[in-house]
This record gives sequence, structure tokens and C-alpha cells, in this order.
Amino acid sequence: MGATMPNVTPIQTKYATVRYVDSVGPNFLFRGGETLTTCPKTGQQVFDFTGLNDAMQAAPNLPPSILLPAMYYLVVINLEHSNEKTNLVAEITSFSDHPKKGQIHLWDTNGTAQCYFETAPEQRDILTINLEQWLPDPLIWRVATIRNWLEGTPLPTPAPPLMPIVIYVHCDGGCDRTSEMIGAYRLRYMPPSWAMQNGWINMYNEHPCSLPMGCNNYRAVQWYAYWLNRTQGFSLTGIGEDDGCNNAGTQERKCSPLLF
Repeated sequence: MGATMPNVTPIQTKYATVRYVDSVGPNFLFRGGETLTTCPKTGQQVFDFTGLNDAMQAAPNLPPSILLPAMYYLVVINLEHSNEKTNLVAEITSFSDHPKKGQIHLWDTNGTAQCYFETAPEQRDILTINLEQWLPDPLIWRVATIRNWLEGTPLPTPAPPLMPIVIYVHCDGGCDRTSEMIGAYRLRYMPPSWAMQNGWINMYNEHPCSLPMGCNNYRAVQWYAYWLNRTQGFSLTGIGEDDGCNNAGTQERKCSPLLF
């Protein structure tokens, strides 16, 4: 049975895709879209620190028992492409101008056109085991790095002592590339309801946008799920047994075991 598409009710906020993902000790992980605003003094696009903070505080899935720290060091992971220069320059400049507020990391994310189910069975195992060698996005390293930072591994530029960190993973719209990154994180590190039986369907239904993730990003997470099963002892089920992916604005069933 395919997954049921989530009932998405538009949130009356500029950052409707901002969602809480996880927390480890005092540190938090959120996902969403681009968070730029226009500086009234200069007319330039700048990172909207205040708007993002408000959106995270009001995230619709943030448990009432969990409170975002009043003071924290922001770690932004930007998944946008190099041709999205205006956005990248605005963010880089903002963090350069306000180094005490946080740091930015640029992780260009593309997914893959290689479909697991269209790959010859004898080649699947080789590609799955060697995923880190050929997948365009170093998804294995990226997921582990996010988790390590949440657990307290020092950042490339160390955060101020005793200051909690908040990691914000985003692309432009917060849907396709962000779902690849956060979907993979959820499959590996979330509780058993995510990481074992039916983990794929749960990840798919968490998607905060009106359409599922883009098809190349969808394929990349499928490969990652099979890598977890093959090399990490996971038992993820339902991989590709859903309603498909976002193909240029149209929801289509692609790269599914139900087609082959």
C-alpha cells in the first residue's frame, strides 16, 4: 500500500516549511527554506535571524515540553546550488558581518538520476556498499556530521563556550534538497518508529510541502536507505512503495519496486 500524502494546511507565516527535527542535549536541529529579508537601511538581502528564530519557536511540530534556548549559536547548512548566487552571497555576507551569531556551511545538493530498482541486481549490491564513492552528494558523511555536531563534536569554527547550537538545514523552498538531507538523517538517527519497520513511509509522510521531494533527491534517499539495510543492520521497509516524487511540479510514481 502506498503512503498517504500528508494533508498540508498552509501556515500563515513567511517560513511555512520550518520544522523541528531533533534535539540532543541542549542542541537542536531544524529544517526549512530560505530565510532572507530586505535590510531597510541598505535595501540589500540579508539573513533573517529574527524571522528564523520566530519561525523555529512557532514550528507546528515542536513538542510543548521542548523549549528553544533563549541564546544559541546558529549553524546554517545551505544546500543550494552555485547558480543561486544572490541567496548564497546574502547568507555568506550576513554571517561574515555577524560572526558571533553563527556560521554557514555550503553543501550543494543534487541527488541522483540512478534508480535503485532500474539497476541490475548484481550491480545494486556493489553500488549500495560503495555508496559514498559514487553518490554525487556525500550523504553518509553529511548525516553523520550533523549528528556529531548535535552530540558536541567541535564545529569547524568552534562555538562560544557553553553555548548551545541550533542547526538549520535549508535549500530554497525547503522541500526537495532539504528532504533528501533530513529524510536520510531521520532514517538513521530517529527512534525505532522511524529507523526500522516502515521507516521509509514515516519519513515520506513527514514532508512539510504540498508535493513530495524532487525525484533525484528521492532516488538518493532510497539508495541511502538500502545502504543502511546492507551495511548498518537496519530493516527499513516500504522503500519506494509510496506515491512517488515531484517531477518538475507534477507528482509521479518513479523509481518504485511496484513498477518492475
